[in-house]
Amino acid sequence: MVRLLFLLIALSLHEKQGVPYRDESTYEINLDYDFKNKVVDDRDVVQLSARRAKEKHGLLPYLIVNLVLLKVGPDDYRIKVTDSLEGVVLSKKIKPEQVYKIDMGFTDDMKDGVTPNQFVVHFIDQKKTVKNRIVLEVQEDGTFLINGQVHGKF
Repeated sequence: MVRLLFLLIALSLHEKQGVPYRDESTYEINLDYDFKNKVVDDRDVVQLSARRAKEKHGLLPYLIVNLVLLKVGPDDYRIKVTDSLEGVVLSKKIKPEQVYKIDMGFTDDMKDGVTPNQFVVHFIDQKKTVKNRIVLEVQEDGTFLINGQVHGKF
């Protein structure tokens, strides 16, 4: 009975830890922060008044993250980027020093929760096992986090 209890505790701790973060020395992140024109097409869209108050258009801040892998390990075979809605944004075989562009979108939309505000970069080996990850997130107040650490504010 004690062994079973110990096993259950060990498994629950393992699940909480999840996939480890990638070592910061193996990659570089550069932000391409620009202003883009956002056009809202009202012809085919019916929205409630509360949602319309949040809707913005015109020149708005737009974020693209450029990820460069400085060190590629023997287990690094494929990179897969998913957003907070579990949509696959990017999936490619890893090549050393290639720039991977992660189009996160309009920062105002991410802050308002209109579009995904979190993107996870998964590093996968040839056996399709996720070895480590990088988590990019824009919070409601505009704070930009990389692996839970603050790296600026929009």
